[in-house]
Amino acid sequence: MNEIILTDNQLALSVVEQIAKVEQSIKELSALQDDYKSQLSQIMSDRKIKDIDNEYFKITFYPESESPRLDTSKLKEEHEEVYLSCLTKSKKKAFVKITLK
Repeated sequence: MNEIILTDNQLALSVVEQIAKVEQSIKELSALQDDYKSQLSQIMSDRKIKDIDNEYFKITFYPESESPRLDTSKLKEEHEEVYLSCLTKSKKKAFVKITLK
């Protein structure tokens, strides 16, 4: 029996190809999901429906709004000591980034 033995590079390439296929599927499904959500949002807005709640799901419509945001660049530039005193550190989990070309 002939057994195919993959090198580490071939194995990595195979995994990356599978990830690329999954990423493409996710991208397509995400675009479709965004379109459906946009349609639903428009319907709920037009008909002034705040929420839909039944035994299977709950959908809540949130109209466009404004909320305050902190301009950290401006704070750092104008009040660097305050900016530095308010900084906190958080750990990030290790990850792999793949950029498709």
